[in-house]
Amino acid sequence: MKTQLSTSDKARFFKAGLRAADWFVSSQLTRYRPDWDANRGRFLYYYCRPADRYVPGINWTMGRALFTLTDACRATGNRKYRDSAELGASYVAALQEMDPFFKKGAGAIRENIPQLAWAGMLDGAQAASGLIMLEQVTGRAEWLRRGIAFGEFLLRNFSATKGFPAKVVFEPEEQIVYSVPNLLMAQCTAMPLWHLYKRTGQKRWLPPLLWAADFALKCQRDDGAIEYRQSPGSVPPPKPNQHEGRGEGDDRYVLHNDDGIVVVILAAYM
Repeated sequence: MKTQLSTSDKARFFKAGLRAADWFVSSQLTRYRPDWDANRGRFLYYYCRPADRYVPGINWTMGRALFTLTDACRATGNRKYRDSAELGASYVAALQEMDPFFKKGAGAIRENIPQLAWAGMLDGAQAASGLIMLEQVTGRAEWLRRGIAFGEFLLRNFSATKGFPAKVVFEPEEQIVYSVPNLLMAQCTAMPLWHLYKRTGQKRWLPPLLWAADFALKCQRDDGAIEYRQSPGSVPPPKPNQHEGRGEGDDRYVLHNDDGIVVVILAAYM
C-alpha cells in the first residue's frame, strides 16, 4: 500500500533537512578564523551541548556531511552549502594518500589526521563517495579525480576470496590488511563503486560491487536480519561492540550497525 506525503509534510521534512545541513555549516571548525588551524574544514563527530564540547570529525563523518550538503546545495542552489562542502572536502583531500610511491595504498583515505600511519577502508569509502557527489554539484574535476583514485585502490586490492581490504598500513612498511575471517562489514566498502559507475558509465566498477552484494545476501536470515559473517554459528559469538554481539542467542550474530551494506545491495539491484 502506497502512502503519499502531504504538501505540508513534505515542506516540514524539507525544512528539517535544511536545518541539519545548516548545522554542518555553522559548526564547521575554523570556517572563518583562524585559517592556519590544522582542523580547518572539519565537521564534528560529537557535540555535547550542556558542556559545549566537541570531538572533531573523521573521514566517515566528513563523508556523511558531504552527502547532506551536496543534496542541500542541489535542492536549494544556496552557495553556502557548496562552500562548506568544498572546505570540508579540502580536509578529506589532506587525508588521502596520493603518492605513487605506495604501489598498493595510493588513493586510500586516512582515518582522522594526515599524519596517521594507516587508513580504514569502510570509513574512507564514505569520504570518497562524498567527493564524487561533490563533483556532480560543483563540476570541479579534482573531486572526481580523488574519488576515482580511491576506487582504483579498491580494484587493485579486491580479492574474490578475501573481499575488500579492511585497512592499509603505510608505515613502517606498506601492508594491505584483510579481515579474517571474511567479515561482511568490510564489504560495505563497495559503496563508492556504485557512485563511480553512475558518474562514469564504466563497467569496470561493477564486478566487485556485485560480488559484495551477493556476499551480503548470503549473510541475510529468513527474517531479513543481516548477520556479521557467513555461517556465524560455526564460531564462538562475537564480543559486544558497536556493530554486533548484542542481545541473546542468535541475535548476537546480527549487525545492528551495518554501515551501509543495504546501500550496496540496492545499488547492485539498480
